[in-house]
Amino acid sequence: MTNQFNGAVAITKYDDSIGALQKGIDLIGGLEDLNPSDNILIKPNIVWSLGGAAPKYGLITTTRLIEDIIILLREKGCRKISIGEGSPVNKELGANTLKGFSWSGIGKIAKKHDVKLVDFNDAQVQIKLGKKHVDVARSAVESDFLINVPVLKTHAMTKVSLGMKNLKGCLSMKSKKKFHMLDLDEMIALLNTKIKPKLTVIDGIYAMEKGPLPSGRAHRMNLLITGRDVFTCDIVGSSVLGIDPATVEHLLKFSGISGKPIETESISVLGERIQDVCGSLEWQSDLESIYHLADMGITVQWPGNRFCTNCVICAGITFSCFCKDNLGVKIPPLEVCFGPDVKAKENSEKVLLIGDCAVRSNRSRKDAIKVEGCPPKIFEAMTTLMDNTLGKRRVKKILATRFLKVLLSKYGLYKERFPTQFPYKKPDFSPKHF
Repeated sequence: MTNQFNGAVAITKYDDSIGALQKGIDLIGGLEDLNPSDNILIKPNIVWSLGGAAPKYGLITTTRLIEDIIILLREKGCRKISIGEGSPVNKELGANTLKGFSWSGIGKIAKKHDVKLVDFNDAQVQIKLGKKHVDVARSAVESDFLINVPVLKTHAMTKVSLGMKNLKGCLSMKSKKKFHMLDLDEMIALLNTKIKPKLTVIDGIYAMEKGPLPSGRAHRMNLLITGRDVFTCDIVGSSVLGIDPATVEHLLKFSGISGKPIETESISVLGERIQDVCGSLEWQSDLESIYHLADMGITVQWPGNRFCTNCVICAGITFSCFCKDNLGVKIPPLEVCFGPDVKAKENSEKVLLIGDCAVRSNRSRKDAIKVEGCPPKIFEAMTTLMDNTLGKRRVKKILATRFLKVLLSKYGLYKERFPTQFPYKKPDFSPKHF
């Protein structure tokens, strides 16, 4: 029996079968408004388009779940199905959405089921959010039936990254940056007044702690959270993560805009009970602990919510490579600054500013080392960091080794691997889900 309340949310246990998804959708009547002739758009979460050895668990939507959704739609007679995403674009690294589709496994599933892939970074249309204009994917606005499939994960800037946050992937790269420069949580709330999924399925097969990047820790939770209203889905998803929804700023702001209550008591939760399945996942993280920088002598303040995607990528790759290449090496004290909200500490003897925002915010530090650019070049950031912390002989050796690795990677003869603190072992963590 379906529940007619659109705000109802179903929590179902995932058992590696399509039945868990079917049950969740049936409980909330998730496909009642679907017509076989509809243009259907599925929006997964592929936050990373560089591939490599980054673990996919809890980081991106599982391919298996996307395939199950496609199968259910085909059984309903639906033929016009697309999968759309707007992964970070970085020309220096060759990162783009199509590579994200390929790395995630979604590209293979799309080909198998004759489903169209859409790069949200291509065709854009302008919409107004409050007093600001942003560019969003035309297909996200014009689809008849949008299915939102985020991951159950935490986020270092917004506490959670669920259905509402996942729609930020519909923005152009320029507009994503604008979100960070303004008020990230408020803009996410406003975006969800314009883009309204007909169905949200939060993928909690794996959940991410201290996300959203590969440095976070995944947990196997075997849950699907399904609803017709993305806001109520996110309230339940946040609660399942162990995070009070009333402390999540974009949920609070959307509650104020829409007039919808933020309490879980106001939601009809079907299937499993929140208290029986919830965890206690941490969301806060800092760059020093993630990359063990403090042990080496490097200080990095948390950059804040205006730390945008391409600078996050620059920081992640720069620090990952530097730490891998210099394990156990102690360097003279250095403070590295990213983002527009960080002021270098007065007692820092040596300061490295990476990116135009950090340079502008610390213009009074005439003695600082600067890597300009928006976004900054990753190679320049890496070499500048090495030149100012390591001896010339060591720098030459590292650069020669890295050049060889890049060359071998280009021909598929080498795959970069970074040491991870968390071993993901079978059967709990199965590559078959991707």
